[in-house]
Amino acid sequence: MNQKLEDAYLRYRKNRNRDTGEDFAVFFLNTITDWEDFATAPASSFLDDFINFYQSIQSEINPSTDLIDLGLLQFQEAVLSHFDHDSDATIFYLKESALPFQAFLDQKTYRLSRKIVFREVDFQIFEIIGGDFPHDTAQTFLESDEYADVWLALRYFDSIDPDRVDSVKFTIESMLITHKSLPERIVLLTYLILRDKGEENDISLPADIHSSMLAAFYEAKSCVRPDDLSIAFEDKLSPNYYYESLFFLLCSFEITEAEIGPGWIRLFELSISRFWIIHDTDIVQPLQEFVASILHFIPSDTLSNILQTSLLLVLFFDNIDEYNEPAFEELVTTLSIEEHLLKEEMELRLLTMMENGMQPSHRYYDCAGSIGYMIEFEEGQLHWKKII
Repeated sequence: MNQKLEDAYLRYRKNRNRDTGEDFAVFFLNTITDWEDFATAPASSFLDDFINFYQSIQSEINPSTDLIDLGLLQFQEAVLSHFDHDSDATIFYLKESALPFQAFLDQKTYRLSRKIVFREVDFQIFEIIGGDFPHDTAQTFLESDEYADVWLALRYFDSIDPDRVDSVKFTIESMLITHKSLPERIVLLTYLILRDKGEENDISLPADIHSSMLAAFYEAKSCVRPDDLSIAFEDKLSPNYYYESLFFLLCSFEITEAEIGPGWIRLFELSISRFWIIHDTDIVQPLQEFVASILHFIPSDTLSNILQTSLLLVLFFDNIDEYNEPAFEELVTTLSIEEHLLKEEMELRLLTMMENGMQPSHRYYDCAGSIGYMIEFEEGQLHWKKII
C-alpha cells in the first residue's frame, strides 16, 4: 500500500480525530464507490498491499468503537471475498464498508439516510455514534432480510426500551418466517422463550415449524437454573427433537450469559459428540461449531480447568474423523489454546495406536500442526518436532 496512506492511518490512530482521519476516509470511500460504479476491482497490487497493511494493524484496531476501523474491517472482507471469486459477498461487503466512512465524514447526512434504508453494519455504527436510533427502518430490515445476523439482532433487542417489547416480538416472529436456517430459527425462539417469557401458546410460528418442537424447548427450559443447568436435563430431552433441544440449551447458555457448572459442561460433552448434520448449501454440524465458539471465548484458566476435569478432549479424539472440515477447524483452533493438554491427550492416543499397530489419520497431523509440531514415527518411537 502507498506509504503515504499507511502514514495517514498511523497519524489517525495516534490522535483519532476528524482532522487526521478525513483524508483517509475520503480515499477509501472513493475507492469503494469506484469499485461499485464501474464493477471493476482496484489493481491487484493495491489489494495485496491492503491485505498486508490490514494484517499489520489487525491486532491494534477496534472496530467496535471506531468508525475508521469498522470501515477497514468491512473493506477487508470485501477484498477477501473478491479473492475467493464470490461476487455476491464482495458487493455486500463493499456496501457495508462504505457506511462507516460516510458516517465519519458526514454524520448528519448519514443519520437522515438511515431513516430511509438500513443495513446490518448500521447496528454497529449506531453503537459507536449513539444518538436517536432509527428503530422503524432497523426492524423493517430485520423482518425482511433472510441473512440478517441473528446474534446482532438479539444484541439490538436487548437495548430496546421495555415499551417496545411488542414490536420486538413481532419482529422476531417475522424473522422466523424469513430465515430458513433452522439453527438461526432456534436462536430466535430461544430468545423469545427466555427473555420475553412468552407462553407456549403466545408465540406465532410459521407453518413449517411444528408446535411439538416448541413444546420440547419448553420442557428443556425447565432444567435451566439461575446457577447451572440441572444435571437431570438429559432425561428431559425429547427423542423427536433431541439435537434441536441440545442446540436450544446451548443458545440458552449463551443468551443468559450463564456461569459454567457441571450441567453446562455435560451439555458441552454431549454436543461435541452428537452429530446433528444439516444439509444446506454445505454440510453443517451446528452443535460442534457452537460448542467451539462458546469455549473459545471463555477465560483461559477456566478452559484449562474444564479440559482437565471433563471428557471434552477424550470425546474430541474419539470422534476426530467424524467432524466435517469447518467443525474440525473450529474445535482444534479452540482446543489448541491449551496446547499442553491437547498434546498430552494426543500423545496417549498415538502411543496406544502404535502399540496396536494402527496408523493415525491425517487429522492427528493437523492437530499437531495447530500447536506448532510435526509428529514422526521412527523405530517404534513417537517424536515431536517443533515447526520453525
